[in-house]
Amino acid sequence: MGKANLSMQFLTSTTLSMQMEEWEIEVSMLGRFLCLTKENRGLFFAFLGKEKDLDSYVTSPVYYALTGRKGLWLYQDGNTYVPICWHPNVEGQILIFPPRGEKNNKILQKLLTEMPIPPAGIRMARIKKEDVVAPFLCAINAPLGRSVSLSHVEETVLDWRFPVRTLSTERVKNMSGADFMKARNHLKQLEKHKTKVVPLSPFYDEQIIEFANRWASNRTRDPQEIKELVSPYIEAMDLVGDEAFRLGGHIFFVNDQVEAVTMWELPNNSLQIANAWVSLCNTSCKGLSEFVMKTTAEALWEHGVPYINYGGSETKGLDDYKNKYVPAYSLDLCSIDVAISGFDPVLRSLIEIQNSRIAA
Repeated sequence: MGKANLSMQFLTSTTLSMQMEEWEIEVSMLGRFLCLTKENRGLFFAFLGKEKDLDSYVTSPVYYALTGRKGLWLYQDGNTYVPICWHPNVEGQILIFPPRGEKNNKILQKLLTEMPIPPAGIRMARIKKEDVVAPFLCAINAPLGRSVSLSHVEETVLDWRFPVRTLSTERVKNMSGADFMKARNHLKQLEKHKTKVVPLSPFYDEQIIEFANRWASNRTRDPQEIKELVSPYIEAMDLVGDEAFRLGGHIFFVNDQVEAVTMWELPNNSLQIANAWVSLCNTSCKGLSEFVMKTTAEALWEHGVPYINYGGSETKGLDDYKNKYVPAYSLDLCSIDVAISGFDPVLRSLIEIQNSRIAA
């Protein structure tokens, strides 16, 4: 029975992989879709530097590089762009992000009219709750030559089940007032240990990976789950040496052993919001997590950066931790599942070409 189940899983995986490859081939035949690679993504990253959004992740080159690591495209209509990618955790599902560039209320309608239907469906990602009645979403209900339905879903896989929290670097570096009394007391407990902080560097990759595996092993004994927990951090660290990204961070040694690692992205636009990407910490070392937050805030403040976005959270515990640092502001995001059916767009275009030839 076990072998039969494994065989079935292999067949399902193979079939899904083939369907994803077919989807990519179909998309490559459509003129408005541009597949982004290391060779051509520079223009997109430069374009993001002109964008402003309090949800600073959606204007972040690092965010799209990490989230779109399995495949990333831009859908273009004039000077409006929609980033889309394979879901990093749900095989065969496509994520659609909010449009960027010039206002164009019809762009999602056009995208959903032309895009081939992916094997595991479509999800709109990082939609601000106040935008659920925005024209660019409402216009999707117009006739498309396809059946389209939208449904709000609770996000359980990606990191905005709980609100996005953006902190003041000045407030966190100072840690003054009643709100930070516990944090200050915890910091005192770290004084009994020998600590050292060094800039994030590929030189320490082996020690960072060893620490990440140690951190993950405290959460699960399953080797596959450990791999899944660690792999996003390894992928993030792989970007450190890439000049296309404005990355910094620290490695924290306690008693000569790595016990925390941080990585952040400096702002790429005038809003001056940094983005936190890695914040791994051995929380059993009392006072270390507070020291990590304070050190990060101090470094960014010295760079002239007033805010850092720590993103949303998958769990209430993680959200409670971020709330300890008194966010400067918070954003509620939601996800929307999109069900579409109708003519296959590639087949439809081939029929139109054939009809035009016949008419000629």
